[in-house]
Amino acid sequence: MLAEGSASPDGNTVSLEAEMVRAAGVRQDHAMALAVYRSASEIVRSALGRRG
Repeated sequence: MLAEGSASPDGNTVSLEAEMVRAAGVRQDHAMALAVYRSASEIVRSALGRRG
């Protein structure tokens, strides 16, 4: 694992492990945003007397 700010012998400064952790966090944030949107959408539909 690369220390933050250090480069591998080929000059690459990207840490695959850090990027995978970041991607997992983004995926969780996206899933939460979709759940909130769906919930709000269902509430609005119920308020308008519509279903599904």
